[in-house]
Amino acid sequence: MNIEQIKELVKIVNSSNVNIIEINEGDNRIRIEMERQKIESVSKSELQLNTVIDSNEVNADSVSVNTSTKEIKAPLVGIFYTAPSSKDKDFVATGDKVIKGQVVCIIEAMKLFNEIVAEEDGEIVEICAQNGDVVEFGQPIFRYI
Repeated sequence: MNIEQIKELVKIVNSSNVNIIEINEGDNRIRIEMERQKIESVSKSELQLNTVIDSNEVNADSVSVNTSTKEIKAPLVGIFYTAPSSKDKDFVATGDKVIKGQVVCIIEAMKLFNEIVAEEDGEIVEICAQNGDVVEFGQPIFRYI
């Protein structure tokens, strides 16, 4: 394992919820541990919520809820890319119609580029990650209808 791969592992571990990663390659062994700060919980009594809603501002006829929105989630931890390279056009954009099996992005993990494909036909309504972001396993990366 070279230094660039180790730096990439540290970057991924640092920006994720993973605390320990250990890799064995032949006689080589690497273990990366990150110590996280604990966040103390806040009780409901310590919170104060001040919300004022003017009844004239909310009209039930103008509110619509789309419950049919589905998500494409990251199948692995890695770096999210919207295009094959910086010179290429993005795989998809908000409003694009996609078909089952169409590549929607790439996630790079351990210097491997993994194509992520649409699991079914639909229309992209939101891209939940930015190009170059580290994404977590199970994190929504696209929303579609």
